[in-house]
Amino acid sequence: MAKTDKRTRSEAQRSRTKADRLARADKARRKREWLVSADAASRAGYPVNALITIMAGKDIATITDTAWRRLRQMLRKNGSPFVAARGPEYTPKKGHHLHIALHLPTASYADTVAVLTETLSEEVGSWGIDPTGRTVGDRFGVVALSKNGGWMLQRHLESLSGSPETLVGYAGKGSGKGKAIGRHQRSADLLALTKGLDANAHNGAIQASASGDEYIKAEG
Repeated sequence: MAKTDKRTRSEAQRSRTKADRLARADKARRKREWLVSADAASRAGYPVNALITIMAGKDIATITDTAWRRLRQMLRKNGSPFVAARGPEYTPKKGHHLHIALHLPTASYADTVAVLTETLSEEVGSWGIDPTGRTVGDRFGVVALSKNGGWMLQRHLESLSGSPETLVGYAGKGSGKGKAIGRHQRSADLLALTKGLDANAHNGAIQASASGDEYIKAEG
């Protein structure tokens, strides 16, 4: 349709439109790449099956690096590769927060909670499942919540659309631009698995994931 009015957009408006367009393209590219990674991890026997959410305000950058490093060290010490993807996000309601989707053996639940407790200096407020994997009042896949809402650990639940693709898609849904602090990143172990996947043979099987909103209900 032809432009009929004489109004012109300001330089700031044009810059905002360009930034939004680039952010959408960045998100779409990341979604494609991360879904391939999720498929590769599942095929290798390390499906992404847990999600960590950290609410940390302006300290998110330091906390992200610390949590990422400690989780990697803990999992490798426990004999498991660090298969994980992280994504920063900012919303007016929740402020700065971080999502980490990862492969987490049930035997590592207690150690993971210990890492979060130490990193955030916030103790456990409630458990939805005990460290051995036994359900003790599970709510939306919650394994453990911190006392003051600083962190939450959830497990994969098929009944809540919690597939590996959904978890990875949820972690990567933010643009990583603008107000969000930090950057999206896949772990070295996950990238190694991705490189080992025959992308040409499996790209056709990769489907766009759901937003993950149903699975993340407990975030409130």
